[in-house]
Amino acid sequence: ARHGNIALSARALGYDPTLFGYTDVSLDPRLLAPGDPRLQSYEGVLPGFTVRQLLPEHQKQWLSWL
Repeated sequence: ARHGNIALSARALGYDPTLFGYTDVSLDPRLLAPGDPRLQSYEGVLPGFTVRQLLPEHQKQWLSWL
């Protein structure tokens, strides 16, 4: 990859960056097929993170109720 990110940097140092929630990610469209659904949303997981609990944006009302 041309550029790294905080999760990949932490992983390179031996840490396991873990995600609770989601990250806003803009993936490189040159690396994806034209109809790839990840091109339709910025919600996703930044490369390098281990997902512990994925909580997309649309779940905010439910989480507020809790």
